[in-house]
Amino acid sequence: MFLTDQTITAIILISLGGSFILNLAADYLNIGNLTPDLPGPFSDVYDSQRYEQSQRYLKATTRLGLASAATDLLLLLGFWFLGGFGLLDSLVRDLG
Repeated sequence: MFLTDQTITAIILISLGGSFILNLAADYLNIGNLTPDLPGPFSDVYDSQRYEQSQRYLKATTRLGLASAATDLLLLLGFWFLGGFGLLDSLVRDLG
C-alpha cells in the first residue's frame, strides 16, 4: 500500500495539531488543579509563602511554555506552507 503525498501531509499535520492540543489540555488541567493554600499535612514541613510563590512560578512558566509551543507550531506551519521545506531541499540538493 502506497501513501500519497496528501495522505502523508495530513498525517503529519494531524500529529502536530494533536500533540499541541494534548499538551495544551494537560497544561490547562495541571494549572486548574493548583491550590493557592498549602495542603494541611505539609504545613509543618514547608513554608506556605514559598509554596504560594512556587505555584505562581509554575503558572507563569507553564503559560510561557504554551506561548513558546504555539509560536513554534505557527513558525513551522508557516515555513511549511510558504514553501520553506521545498526551498531548503533544493538548496541542499544543489550542494551535493
